Amino acid sequence: MTIATWMAVLKANMETVSGMNAVYLYSEMPASIKRYPAMTIIPTGISREEYSTGGPLRTYWDVTMTLYVTTEILPKSFATAVPFIEGVRNALAGDIQLGSTVEYCLPSEPFVDGPGGITYADQVLLGINFYLNVKVNNDGLITVSA
Repeated sequence: MTIATWMAVLKANMETVSGMNAVYLYSEMPASIKRYPAMTIIPTGISREEYSTGGPLRTYWDVTMTLYVTTEILPKSFATAVPFIEGVRNALAGDIQLGSTVEYCLPSEPFVDGPGGITYADQVLLGINFYLNVKVNNDGLITVSA
């Protein structure tokens, strides 16, 4: 499945998290974030690629989802940020195959980093990073020759 297909499903799933105001894919990143909480979803690498004549054809994507909660990095803001950890986890667990577009979308280790100060463009915001590994079946998408 193409990255655009499964990323669209991941975005839709994150939009269901209670309190989420905006979700942006790597192809939609705004110059600055205007609505909070907002999340960005970015593929940050491929940890493994499997292909051979006769199969299997698999890609293991590393994905970082960053939740930007507020412009205020104050103790009271942490009370707003922390509940999103469960909300994001529950949204991920509710659809680990991203609508049958991937073999799995699972938390990496570590899964959560934050809350804490995270920079977006020229702003330091209170945020949380979530790390995922997505296993994609590329059968029919890649031609392998000897």
